[in-house]
Amino acid sequence: MPAESYIYEDGDEEAELEFLRESLEQMDNLTDKTTQLLKVFDIRLKNLGRIIAPIYKSTQKLTRLYDNIEATMGTLDDILLFFNVAKDEAATIHAGPDESELLPYLDSINRLKDASDALRQLDLESAAQSRKEIHELLRIGLGNLSQLFNQWLKQHSGGIDPAAYVNASEIPTFPTDTLKLLSMLATYLNLVNDEVSYDLRLTKTYATIRTRHLQKSLAQFSEMCSMYVRGNSLEPLPNQHGYDVASRNSLAEIRFCTIRNENWYEPSTSPFAQYTINIVKLFQAERDLVRHIMPTVISDETFFATTERPFEA
Repeated sequence: MPAESYIYEDGDEEAELEFLRESLEQMDNLTDKTTQLLKVFDIRLKNLGRIIAPIYKSTQKLTRLYDNIEATMGTLDDILLFFNVAKDEAATIHAGPDESELLPYLDSINRLKDASDALRQLDLESAAQSRKEIHELLRIGLGNLSQLFNQWLKQHSGGIDPAAYVNASEIPTFPTDTLKLLSMLATYLNLVNDEVSYDLRLTKTYATIRTRHLQKSLAQFSEMCSMYVRGNSLEPLPNQHGYDVASRNSLAEIRFCTIRNENWYEPSTSPFAQYTINIVKLFQAERDLVRHIMPTVISDETFFATTERPFEA
C-alpha cells in the first residue's frame, strides 16, 4: 500500500479522537451545569417547603375548626330537637299504649327520657318550660303503662280452686303471650322507675292484686277451718260479762289449739291438713309466677309481699 494512504488514515483517526475529546468535554460541562441546576432546584424546594409549612399547618387548623363548627351545629340541632320533643310525642303519650304493639309507645317514652336527661345536663333557663312539659308527659306515659300492667295482671287473678289440681305445676296462671308481655312491661317499668325517679310501686301493685287472688283461692278452706274450730269447742262459750262474737271466736280457736280431743286428729278428718296442702301448692305456683314476671332484683321482695297476708278473707 502506498505511504500516502497510511498518512491519510492516521489523519482521520486523529480527527475522530479530537472530535470525541471535544464531545466529552461538552458532556462534562453539561453534566456540571445540570448538577448545579439540580442543586438550585433542591435549595428552592427546601425554601418552598419552609414557606408552605406554616400554610399547611394553618390549613390543618382551619380544617379542624371547620369540623368543630360542623359538629357544634349538629349538636345544636340535636338540642333544638330536645326542645321540641314534648310537642312531637304528646299525641302518642296521651293516646295511651296499644296493647297489641307496645314498642312504639316505649320508644316514645325513651325519647322523652333522653330529652329530659339532656336538658337537665344543659341546665338552661330557656329549657325550664320544655323540661316541665317532658316531666308531665313522662308521668302520664308511665302511669298508662302501670295501669296496663294492672289490667293484664287482674285478668287472671280472680281466684281458683287449688284442690282441683294435684300439684303446683298444674295450677293455671297466665297464657304464655300474656306472661311475656307482663315480664317485658315489668322489666321496663322497673328500669325506667330507677332512671327517672318515679315511684311506680311495682312490687306493691303486684302484691296487692295477687294477694287478693290468694285470699279468694283460700277462702273456702279458711271458712272450713273456722267452722271446724267452732264446732269442736269443748263447752259453750260465755255470752255474758262483755264477751262479743269476736272474743268468742278467739277463745274457740285458743281452746282448739290447747285442748286435746282424740277425734280431732283422726287422719283426713281435719280441714287444716287440706288447708296446708293447698296453700303450699298455691305458694309454689305463685313463686314460679313471680320469677317469670318480675325482674330478678325485686322478685324475692315481691313474693314475700304477696304471701305475707293471704290468710285474711
